[in-house]
Amino acid sequence: MIVRHPVVCANGYVMSVQASHMHYSTPRKNDAEKYSEVECSLSEPPFPGPAWYAVKGYGDGDNIYAYVPIQLVLDLIQENGGMRSGDMPPSPACYKARTRWAKLRDEEEDA
Repeated sequence: MIVRHPVVCANGYVMSVQASHMHYSTPRKNDAEKYSEVECSLSEPPFPGPAWYAVKGYGDGDNIYAYVPIQLVLDLIQENGGMRSGDMPPSPACYKARTRWAKLRDEEEDA
């Protein structure tokens, strides 16, 4: 089982995004080439937006959100300013988003 570092967003929001044979993810196996749904552990973000309320529908009431579509997780990260550090399970959408956020972070550092 791989345990990934928590995602830290630009505004300081932190969440855990996991996928493996022990997590509520699709596929539910270790080392998949790509995941379409993931398990998240979330606290309420500083400024809840539409993606936050959509993700809440996947919750069990105990801060664990099962089988959340990866695009919805990316939307939540974007609502919180983009990802600054941490790890995400592999998926084509994650690769594109991480590249975009890294470019924005580099531009901010150069400014």
